[in-house]
Amino acid sequence: MISAIKNILRSIINKFRFNNLKNHALIGENVLFNRNSRIISENIQDILIDDNVMMYGSLISSNGGEIKIGSFTNIREGCKIFCANKVIIESNVIFADNVIISDTNHHPVNPDDRNIMISSGWSSDLWNWKYAASKSIKIESNVWLGQYSRVLKGVTIGKNSIIASNAVVTKNVPENCIVAGNPASIVKRDIHLTEKVFN
Repeated sequence: MISAIKNILRSIINKFRFNNLKNHALIGENVLFNRNSRIISENIQDILIDDNVMMYGSLISSNGGEIKIGSFTNIREGCKIFCANKVIIESNVIFADNVIISDTNHHPVNPDDRNIMISSGWSSDLWNWKYAASKSIKIESNVWLGQYSRVLKGVTIGKNSIIASNAVVTKNVPENCIVAGNPASIVKRDIHLTEKVFN
């Protein structure tokens, strides 16, 4: 009886969250949210979430940045995707907790520019990443991103690859590789040739 009530309450909460979040993104069928799910965008068309996605993290688009998330992607709690350009995440991608994806520096590099931004006040449009360097990110299908890993602007991660926990990815990752470290480097290749555990 108690578990049935919990399931009903969970369903009501998810529906409420969906109704609130759908004002900020185009959301497919069977997308799961929880109490920590957050979507911030200036235009509803800037963020597209495909069917059968678990989205327990935060999606933050500014300055017209486009975020596209493919089907059966799993974004766990504490994950944040910051976008001022374009972030494409293909299908079957798994984010462990607290992964950060950012296609922008969030601020200008020149110290004088940063001083102007800071002194402009929090409500100024100088804070919306408009004047920060940005470059698109692509994460291809069936990639696994380990806890606390970070993917920086301009990176493409090839399909089937694994990003180790705490790795900082600053350059492209080929398909079927494991990368680790800061900055991340390849520690294993051809993982598609390893022995299968599921038949």
